[in-house]
Amino acid sequence: MSKRKSKSNSTKKLKSKINEKSKTNEKSKTNEKSKTNEKSKTNEKSKTNISKHLISSFIMPIILAIFIILNGETTSLAADNINTGLVLYNTVKTALESQKYFSDILKENSEIIENNQEFSSENASADATFISKLNTTNNKIALTFDDCNNRANMEEILDILSEENVKATFFITGDTIERYPDMLYKIIDSGNSIGNHSYKHRDFTVITSEEIKEEVEKTEEAIKELTGKSTKPMFRPPYGRFNDEVINTLGNLGFTKFVYWSIDTRDWSGISADDITSEVLSNAKPGAIVLMHASYGAKNTPAALPEIIKGLKEKGYEFVTFDE
Repeated sequence: MSKRKSKSNSTKKLKSKINEKSKTNEKSKTNEKSKTNEKSKTNEKSKTNISKHLISSFIMPIILAIFIILNGETTSLAADNINTGLVLYNTVKTALESQKYFSDILKENSEIIENNQEFSSENASADATFISKLNTTNNKIALTFDDCNNRANMEEILDILSEENVKATFFITGDTIERYPDMLYKIIDSGNSIGNHSYKHRDFTVITSEEIKEEVEKTEEAIKELTGKSTKPMFRPPYGRFNDEVINTLGNLGFTKFVYWSIDTRDWSGISADDITSEVLSNAKPGAIVLMHASYGAKNTPAALPEIIKGLKEKGYEFVTFDE
């Protein structure tokens, strides 16, 4: 009897050990499963981050380059965009900077720019005239286009101007001229005017006077080489930004008239054609200078232009350039 009881106790102890081992194994498996899940989540997160990086650094520039090709840009330019993503970078950078600069510039310098006032400073050796409207009381208005780095937009804008027998002024950058010299010829041959807008559209208030000089002179040389004409004394500063050093440097180079605007369409921000048209027609006054763009961000400007011209003609406006 005693032996049976002892054997029963041993069996119970063995079962207990087996159960404990089983629980330990189950706990171990649960922990392993939890670790595996955490590791899997970490890997998935890492893959997601890598995917985001690939999209922003590689895939988006390729998509943009394909878009450029389909819109009439050159294959070599598209290849450059694939390799560097410059167009994507410059488009975003320009939009962000423009959003700040264009919203502030007229407020910051309203007393100087308003009514085409001359500006002089004890720290500036050169004087400058800031032109924000034409010197006329007649129904004359100036259409101006900046940047001009989107070939498809440029061609459409020039075709519309030609069809409507309207002339405009294009403030163009030097790198655009070197990329599309034929577009410069088309601007001139159509009777439009050309203005210097720097070489790479850099903010002149944060670069050295030597860099400013290089930006302006390279563009001036490119224009003179192709047209035989100088753009002096007119100049439109990138983003409309200036300070004493900018005035001194440009003044010493012969650029003393800074061309601004009285109507900012904000077309660079991608607003609709209707909004662009409304901004112009509702603010049109004798001597007004309209700021528009032929850049990648200003995708709806060509669509707005016919209605702008039609509306201004109905109001009795005559279109003039800064050569006149």
